[in-house]
Amino acid sequence: MGEGKIFPHSTVNLIALLGVINMVHCYKLGGLNIVLDICSGSVHVVDEVVYDIIEAYESRTKEEIIADMLEKYAADESVTR
Repeated sequence: MGEGKIFPHSTVNLIALLGVINMVHCYKLGGLNIVLDICSGSVHVVDEVVYDIIEAYESRTKEEIIADMLEKYAADESVTR
């Protein structure tokens, strides 16, 4: 993540979990974006950017995800390269 601030909030723990993405499940419930880490039993409530990144992780490259997020959230000043 030395390339810039693609994550607008402190999500280092979630990014570490991406190595075992098959053990991470994403849900939307009551207007919340919920990420469940099966390995630790942790439940995280994340913003839209983080949720979209986690959802795209298995099917897109890092570069594609960054490009997608920069395009989708272009109006959000906190999402930068």
